[in-house]
Amino acid sequence: FSTYEPSDKEKKQGEKPFIKCRQNKVADKHRSPWTGVLYPKPEDLSVSLSPKFEDDELLLEIEGKFNAVWEAYVTLYYGHDAIGSVFLSETERGELNGFFAVQKECEEGSWSSMHFMSMDAPTATHCSYRIVSHVLLSLEPEINGKDTTNIDLSSYLMKDSTKSLKIHPALIMSSH
Repeated sequence: FSTYEPSDKEKKQGEKPFIKCRQNKVADKHRSPWTGVLYPKPEDLSVSLSPKFEDDELLLEIEGKFNAVWEAYVTLYYGHDAIGSVFLSETERGELNGFFAVQKECEEGSWSSMHFMSMDAPTATHCSYRIVSHVLLSLEPEINGKDTTNIDLSSYLMKDSTKSLKIHPALIMSSH
């Protein structure tokens, strides 16, 4: 995946950097998790390219809360120059899917992690969650102070876990 870096004008309007990926793609544009705006903006402003879930205010509200928490986590663990995004979607059966990603570039390499979450429709007392994580670390180190273009150390890790956890029915959204 790649990232979108907003202009200074867009930043003043509340936009923040975000990850561009399949999960936020609408036609040939990408939806911001912060503002819901599609980028690049259509040249013909009469064209309406709406996100798939524009009518689901609750889902977008939850996505916004996930992004606020995820941003704090990414900043704390990866630094201020890392970019993180969360995108949610709901299936026809009432299941929730989430995509949590982190991208960090530095002088000697990069870190990319993607976490795919799926949540079954909750029962009265439990909810089953599955998370599949992918991490790609790529290093291009300097040796003796010299750039080396012929060394690339990369590693890829995948982890899959499923858990059924108790939820409080009256507090279903905060239980997650």
